[in-house]
Amino acid sequence: MLSPSIAGFIPLPVSYSSTSQHILYIRPHVGASKKAQHHRRVWPDGRTLFMVNVPPDATEREIVLLFKSCGTVEEVVFDSDEVVEGDAEDESGSEEEGEDGKPSEDEHLRKKRRLVKDEPRPPKVTALPIPPLRTMRKTGHTAHVIFLDPSSVARALALAKPAKAGQAPQARPWPISDESPLGLEHYTALYDSLRPPLDAVREHADTSIGLYDHELAARKRALQRGSKYRKGEAIVDEDGFTLVTRGGAYGQAVGGGVGVASKKFLKEHGGRKGGNAKESGSRRTRKKEGKEKAAFYAFQVHEKKRNELLNLKKKWEEDKAAVEKLKSSRKFKPY
Repeated sequence: MLSPSIAGFIPLPVSYSSTSQHILYIRPHVGASKKAQHHRRVWPDGRTLFMVNVPPDATEREIVLLFKSCGTVEEVVFDSDEVVEGDAEDESGSEEEGEDGKPSEDEHLRKKRRLVKDEPRPPKVTALPIPPLRTMRKTGHTAHVIFLDPSSVARALALAKPAKAGQAPQARPWPISDESPLGLEHYTALYDSLRPPLDAVREHADTSIGLYDHELAARKRALQRGSKYRKGEAIVDEDGFTLVTRGGAYGQAVGGGVGVASKKFLKEHGGRKGGNAKESGSRRTRKKEGKEKAAFYAFQVHEKKRNELLNLKKKWEEDKAAVEKLKSSRKFKPY
């Protein structure tokens, strides 16, 4: 027999079938501390039911149907799915706000007008065929059930009371909704959804790549609108140097300090330091003339090697004759 109360919770047995049961623990919601209220939402007092040991595959519709006889359920909130208010503020605080903390109307209209006139509409991404599946949560998680009428909480607690004193409360049938598969059918549908047909995968990939290309082009157009340079124009810094760019019209080297002097800069400042434009031009021509290759063709290379060999042989003959002449000119002089 179930205990009538456990730490303030009343056990409520529910049955999935004639052989399987599950026990819920319910009690009226008690106001949390100020610290907890600062981080999470505040539940309505008097018409909120707190549930513990909720089935991991339970849906909001099934809980609504379970307490349908007690009254109208306004909302069912699974605590594992609850969003902290601070996170929601961070997400919404990134938008540009006006003086009253809301996005200014002029800015909103300007963005909308710019989107309609200048920006093409982004392509739609074809979603993969995923059937409606249940959200599997952790075992033993909690939930809050908010009723419209405070008297509905008392009627919900009365469901856990036994018909006669000393008897166990009668198990309530768990209303299994047909909107999503349950049990083994859930995992079978999940297995099939993770292996969609190739045609659907190809269409999803093509549309996703199209959306990425659209966003990339939109970022480039936004960069061009915000930059003082225009496509096709030379990017010149304050000292008159043309900046070297990389990666298209506006590369990563813009503003990096790497520069090449332009023709206009050379004329105004006389070319290099200590000279003029004419001298710098003559130096370039002399260097170019001195770097001409003497043996460019194959027959020139062979002729050069043959001349070197003949000169070496001629020098060797001259050295040999000089040695013979020295030998013949020697005389024997013992004293």
